[in-house]
Amino acid sequence: MVRQFSLKNNKGQSYNLLDKRRVMFFDPNGLGYEEDTDYLRIGATFNPLNPSCKQIQIKGKLIFAGDNPYKDYFDFVSFARQAPLTLSYTTFDTFYLTVDIAGLEKTELTKFGYLQVPVEMVARGVWFKLESKYTAPVTGEMPVYPYVYPDIYPPETRQSVYFKSNASQASPCKITIYGEAVNPVWRHYLNSKLVESGAYAGTIPAGHTLIIDSTTIPYSILEYDGAGRVVADRYPLCDFSTARFFMLQVGSNSISISHDGTNSIGLKVEAQLRYESV
Repeated sequence: MVRQFSLKNNKGQSYNLLDKRRVMFFDPNGLGYEEDTDYLRIGATFNPLNPSCKQIQIKGKLIFAGDNPYKDYFDFVSFARQAPLTLSYTTFDTFYLTVDIAGLEKTELTKFGYLQVPVEMVARGVWFKLESKYTAPVTGEMPVYPYVYPDIYPPETRQSVYFKSNASQASPCKITIYGEAVNPVWRHYLNSKLVESGAYAGTIPAGHTLIIDSTTIPYSILEYDGAGRVVADRYPLCDFSTARFFMLQVGSNSISISHDGTNSIGLKVEAQLRYESV
């Protein structure tokens, strides 16, 4: 299987790093894992102190070998300045990494007529894989149950999506609740046990959505209209005695949604499953 590399900038523009007509990303290194840990020696034993993953730095060479290598280089620099960038890396699956271009060493044409440009990318986080699950509203009226049992999965009449996570770190997610929803409550179950929840006091009209997002900083809870425009920041109307923002853990994760209305509502959850190495 041939691995693939590409970049996307904050304008949504994509750049294939293995496009022979413009550029080839050659000799990459830094794709693995490195600890940033000090050790305390006690006799013949070395005990780790505050073990953590070292910031990922990926180095390699960009080969510009098209008809106009200088222009291709200039175009890449213009593209890369729209930071941050998202590096995608595909082998058996596709993983992503938010990066900045820390350095490009401009060179002159080789005797073969191409530019060989050393490049260094510095990560803003760790690798992640995207998974998205959606469940549509159930037709007909949905029964409303007054009790919640914390140690079992939610009843089938509540809308739920499931993720089996083998990620090496706690993983954020974006929860989308589709209106009409009256006083919606969202819950996170891990291995069949309720671990956290969130609640909003208000009505999300039909055609609108409430998005609870822990994938970006700062976290946000926003209402959007049908055209995707922000209507209002709904964070102040949420229950501050609850977690509100969820992080998926290793194991079986279930995200469920219920509300005070009799209608069923749609639910989508987009997870960023995080890995220290891929």
